[in-house]
Amino acid sequence: MNFNRQSRAPLWESLRDHVSEGYQPFHVPGHKGGRGSWPPFAEFLGSGVFRLDLTELPGLDDLHLPQGPILEAQELAAECFGAGRTFFLVNGATVGIHAALLACTGPGDTVLVPRHAHRSVWAAMVLAGSKPVYLRPEWDRDWGIALGVTAEELERKLVDAPGIKAMLLLHPTYEGLVSETVMLIDIAHRAGLTVVSDESHGAHFTFHPRLPVASLAAGADLVVQSTHKVPGAFTQAAMLHTCPGVTGKEVGTALNLLQSTSPSYLLMASLDAARCHMAQHGRALLDRLLPLSQEARDRINSVPGMRCLGEEILGRPGVAGYDPTRLVVSAQALGLTGYRLAEILRVQYRVQVEMAGAKYIVLLLTVADTKESIQALLRALEGVSRRAVHENSLEGSRNLEVVPGDLPLPEVVLSPREAFFAKVRKLPLRETCGEVAAEMFVPYPPGIPLICPGERITREVIDLINEYKSLGTGWQGPADPTLEMMDVIDDVREGNG
Repeated sequence: MNFNRQSRAPLWESLRDHVSEGYQPFHVPGHKGGRGSWPPFAEFLGSGVFRLDLTELPGLDDLHLPQGPILEAQELAAECFGAGRTFFLVNGATVGIHAALLACTGPGDTVLVPRHAHRSVWAAMVLAGSKPVYLRPEWDRDWGIALGVTAEELERKLVDAPGIKAMLLLHPTYEGLVSETVMLIDIAHRAGLTVVSDESHGAHFTFHPRLPVASLAAGADLVVQSTHKVPGAFTQAAMLHTCPGVTGKEVGTALNLLQSTSPSYLLMASLDAARCHMAQHGRALLDRLLPLSQEARDRINSVPGMRCLGEEILGRPGVAGYDPTRLVVSAQALGLTGYRLAEILRVQYRVQVEMAGAKYIVLLLTVADTKESIQALLRALEGVSRRAVHENSLEGSRNLEVVPGDLPLPEVVLSPREAFFAKVRKLPLRETCGEVAAEMFVPYPPGIPLICPGERITREVIDLINEYKSLGTGWQGPADPTLEMMDVIDDVREGNG
């Protein structure tokens, strides 16, 4: 990596230079540098945000045919991450997953998909016309966490379902766990598969040797990263990388179909800035953060009734590494679900967690954190424990008795695309056993579906939906927010026709 080149942020520099020219705008956006915005909103954001919210003007390039500063910014990102080519994404990592599978699969193709993959993968298969062959991840029932896919599971599926075109790899999970990535990619490549890595939560892996191996370094063909999650780009800003030697022509074609024709220059500039910042300072910033994260993990494990996931998970089936910047915390010994713990931290201690699950919370540490911010978090966790242990003032909470890993892999009756276009009818959820689902039921976060359209509904799925519902889980997918009714395929033969 050329560190002199990496000190530049060409897209940000072009936007800054354009603003300094003092043009009179007679073009979109209509707020015209903030002058037309609601004053309280404009005052809170400040003028700089509005002045940089620009469009495809001379000298500012075009995301859909980049030849100037956007192209240069993408080339610098490719150099930084070790990619053959890098594409800026303004519709989040979701559009990257869509484009990747649309680029490497087509109607009737089969894709190996870990069952704990994000819901965006299913939508990608609707667009591509491909269909899933599910890989069963290992689970830790005590934590209620999906661990990862083993090499044995992958090899078994390659024998049972010949003719597979591609494999999706989850690297890492929401909780920061990684599988035997290098081995899985090698097995898939020997079988002739294209490997797409959902590295949404691992965009920072490139920048420190103590972090898990980055997907590109492990040999993945296409890698999707949520650059906003740790490196510090704006929310919804992401990148899609191709491995060295791959032109990415099909990926570019797919993105031109899927991405907005009015891409946000604020989002793209934030990608340029985040790459520049991490390329120059990422190693030093992570050198500072990683000891703080280990100190936090050790201290949480000393808090009565609490524990924090760590290196003890290594060596479990499906786990080859973990991201130490993720703090996965359980207070089950205090009688608290993850949902309840998150609520107490938010309401009583003004601490907002990244994600709450049935049995744990996820706390995200980034290069923005300091010893002071982490100390505030630790004091809050100690306060929760102290109140529960000494004052006995926290009510006991129900916990999840069944985890998604207890479910058998679903029977896929219709492909995602067939299910999407099939006619549907509504039934009470309790009466859907044996029917074919026409909608997703997704506890969110983390966004892992319990059931997807086209899959046979079982009594176990219904019971688990009701179990999550009783715990106060948030949901995405169901048309009925009460979860009393469910859309099912009206005529399976018609949907399959």
